[in-house]
Amino acid sequence: MVTNNNLTDRQRVRLAQLAYQQWHLGEKVYLDRGWYYLGKVEQIIHREDALHLTVVVNRQANEASLLFRGSTGIISGGRDNWVKQWLRTNFPVGSDIITGERDIPDQLLSASKVLNELMQEYPTTKFWLYGHSLGSINAQYALADCRFPQQLAQSFLYEGPNIYWLLSAEQRKRALQIRCQIFNYVDPRDIVTLGYLDNQHVIGLLRVVDSRLVDPLNQHLFGGYQYDATGAILVNQGAGIELGRRRALIDQRVIDRVGQLLAKTDDLQEQAKLNFPKRTRILSRLHRAPRSATAKQRGVEKDRR
Repeated sequence: MVTNNNLTDRQRVRLAQLAYQQWHLGEKVYLDRGWYYLGKVEQIIHREDALHLTVVVNRQANEASLLFRGSTGIISGGRDNWVKQWLRTNFPVGSDIITGERDIPDQLLSASKVLNELMQEYPTTKFWLYGHSLGSINAQYALADCRFPQQLAQSFLYEGPNIYWLLSAEQRKRALQIRCQIFNYVDPRDIVTLGYLDNQHVIGLLRVVDSRLVDPLNQHLFGGYQYDATGAILVNQGAGIELGRRRALIDQRVIDRVGQLLAKTDDLQEQAKLNFPKRTRILSRLHRAPRSATAKQRGVEKDRR
């Protein structure tokens, strides 16, 4: 048996990836080709808003691993996930981060509710959270809204946008209280990791991955991650300034591309008769969005003062 506490970084990444696997209730979860037993699947939560969460419980170690699933993809996920995960969650979150608006999608609210319900259901259990991409977004929001912080062990989040800018003052305060229990890994080459401008305005402890350049899809899917001989992720602790510069360029490309993509959803909305009123609001926000991350940085400096 292995516990969350003695996993390597490489094993934690693998655990986050297991959120995409199709599990069955009662199934045992192993790492490293069956060498390490982590626990048993006690719940599989799949809500109408497309939130997907696998609850792995190790009764002997008295711990629960919550595996927040990220976006399953436009093609592999089908039309339902395209609508619920992308049009109603990913795009609005990205738009809100870019433009500074605060309009929380249902899936994030659902993630918060589910975490608090699970903690009430397992009152003496320590919780470990894992999430990649959209899974990281959901976990970030759930952590900032957690009503039972004494039950949190640690959280490992990967390649999600920084939703700190979407939080209320009370949520930011709560996130600060548990900051050292959250490890937030971002690859600065990954186009998805929006909104990281410094080490302070972030949910958890920011870990900038010292990544290698691969194709965009694999960059987002841990393809650029590098590890040392012990399985630890290579990080660039002095990357704060470089991260801000690189993100300013990437974020502007995202603003331009998202605007083009959302403009093309006219046909999709007409054909599928989707109820997506936020699309026009997003387009109008993008038109008045700052042309680079410097506007947001000015807001950061004002916040510091």
